[in-house]
Amino acid sequence: MISVIKLNDIVVDVTQKKIKNIHLSVYPNGQVKISAPLHMNQDTIRSFLISKLGWIKQKQTKFQNQQRETPRDCIERESHYVWGQRYLLKVIEQDAPPKIVLGHSEMQLYVRANSSQEYKQAVVDEWLRYELKKAIPPLLEKWQPIMGVELTSSPP
Repeated sequence: MISVIKLNDIVVDVTQKKIKNIHLSVYPNGQVKISAPLHMNQDTIRSFLISKLGWIKQKQTKFQNQQRETPRDCIERESHYVWGQRYLLKVIEQDAPPKIVLGHSEMQLYVRANSSQEYKQAVVDEWLRYELKKAIPPLLEKWQPIMGVELTSSPP
């Protein structure tokens, strides 16, 4: 059973399920979720949330003040991360379709001359998406039997 409780400016997503204890979570985007046992009524859940209001606001403030990764500009010698490893970007202009080649510690981005920052970022994003899609099938093959589940539709 899913519902929503509002406490002043805080909206809490409440999920009631077959569990013994209540679980409260605050996510980096500020969203608050609570999982509660099926037998617990809304008033009890609301009372619990009111008692944790200070903690919730503290966590939300902590996430808001947390340093964020700076946006990428796709400029020469900028750091980009692939599978947790840092690569320095090298932009190479050529009259050919765009591509990315990973070296030992360098990510070479081949684009046409005068390509915009947005276009370069789109090429990098598309390449990262492609790499992720390549990595998913072996992971599914490994983990589906271990977890005892099977994917019913193919990944995007």
